[in-house]
Amino acid sequence: MPGLKLFRTIDNGVAEVTPRLAEVEADVQDLVEAHMETMLGVRFLASDRTWSATGSGSRPRPRSCGEPPG
Repeated sequence: MPGLKLFRTIDNGVAEVTPRLAEVEADVQDLVEAHMETMLGVRFLASDRTWSATGSGSRPRPRSCGEPPG
């Protein structure tokens, strides 16, 4: 997503997070699931990796399930 920037809080402000590419989609899925409630306000329940057909063949497609806290 071009133009999307991430920041972390520091003592008196924020600092931009240096982007890095995930080695595989699973890295991103694990990160989102670990912080789902903080980032999205949704409590993590479960995940799976289904196979989906793409133009270049099939590959795993990660999915994460969550529910509103409370």
